[in-house]
Amino acid sequence: MARKISFKQAINEALDLEMRRDPSVIVLGEDTAGGAGAAGERDAWGGPLGVTKGLYPKHGDRVMDTPLSESAYIGAAIGAAACGMRPVAELMFLDFMGVCFDQILNQAAKFKYMFGGQGNDARGDPRHGRSRFPRSGPALANAHADLYARAGTEGRVPVERL
Repeated sequence: MARKISFKQAINEALDLEMRRDPSVIVLGEDTAGGAGAAGERDAWGGPLGVTKGLYPKHGDRVMDTPLSESAYIGAAIGAAACGMRPVAELMFLDFMGVCFDQILNQAAKFKYMFGGQGNDARGDPRHGRSRFPRSGPALANAHADLYARAGTEGRVPVERL
């Protein structure tokens, strides 16, 4: 019998299962570990929407808090993917994807061509939260799915079709 769980729970379980199965899977983002390694902390916030809650105690340093610099940690995730890791970079909100476009569209999308087909493809699925704040206004309310769909990527980082 199928069980009903939230998207948040399903994503958390999927991350946990993959991190147990494959040691090359890492999670990075703002508050993903949420200070869980600090003295007195028992568990992390799990990111702004609680998706990674409980992963730090199970997987330790493979769940990493990053500075408030989306472009930097998306770039780090792209570099890690190019080196054979399987990073999951969590953005707080979809609106912050815009500052990452240089890394995604000008770096990851061109690795295959810049390095003569050598190395790993820097494919990935940027994980982001849509705004859950109904009165957040235009600052956190964008939807960028069409950008990826038009690039023929079905929600994935544009790599092959550019």
